[in-house]
Amino acid sequence: MMGFDLKVSENLTKLLSLVVSDKKGTLYNETDYILKLEYGSSTQAPEGMIRKHIPEFEDKFKGNIIEAVINTFLDGNPVDFNDHLSDAIDDTLKDMHKTVALDTPVKTGNARNNWISQLNNGTEYKSSDLGVGV
Repeated sequence: MMGFDLKVSENLTKLLSLVVSDKKGTLYNETDYILKLEYGSSTQAPEGMIRKHIPEFEDKFKGNIIEAVINTFLDGNPVDFNDHLSDAIDDTLKDMHKTVALDTPVKTGNARNNWISQLNNGTEYKSSDLGVGV
């Protein structure tokens, strides 16, 4: 199994003085050959599907967190931060899922369809749910 977790950093949690460490989103794929695909066994994706996008995902996540902080201040209710943070994680995760699934070679059996994103609230999406399945 291969995956990528989005977690709120400890520093951000301390900075904002809010308890948000339970916020997490996960993208994973249980296809038994997914690691071989990620590390170059396919000529269609020699750079893998996740590794090459990590800086992009991190930037997107940071931007979404900043937006969550701004929205919290605009709402005037610090309690809303957890909701805004959940949205930031979920939005980033859905974007990641689409990007990674589309970069997964089509002619690799079920690998493209087997990406699953699990959001904060436990909801799971398969690639086909996001319109990127084969």
